[in-house]
Amino acid sequence: MSLAEKIRSNIPLAMKAKDPIRLQALRALQSEFQYEEMQKGSLSSDDIIAILKREVKKRHESLEYEEKAGRQDAIEVLKKEISVIEEFLPSQLSEDNLKEIILEIKTKGASNMGMAMKELKSSYAGQYDAKRASEIAKEIFG
Repeated sequence: MSLAEKIRSNIPLAMKAKDPIRLQALRALQSEFQYEEMQKGSLSSDDIIAILKREVKKRHESLEYEEKAGRQDAIEVLKKEISVIEEFLPSQLSEDNLKEIILEIKTKGASNMGMAMKELKSSYAGQYDAKRASEIAKEIFG
């Protein structure tokens, strides 16, 4: 079962559980999948993961604005939606693991940060926070 099918199969479960926030998040994901399918044709698992990450990022940005506005009800909804979406993302590398991997890439012969980030992306796509990886690489490569 593909990731998109897994998400679609969770919609009836959320309906039966009468969980409106989970249902809302899953339907939003399904809508994004359908939109992307219309644009590209079929979706690969990498495309689906990219969509999930984009949706999490959107909600994190909204969360910042809601926190500034002091809207506690919206904050709780956004946090729950983020947790629902993150259930379907591959597990993320910890900061320590990321640092070890970048150091290992450097010892294998990566002479600069760009080469290390390229290698990291090809080997561990979707498993790390790119912003944090870039910060760690800057520390290591100076």
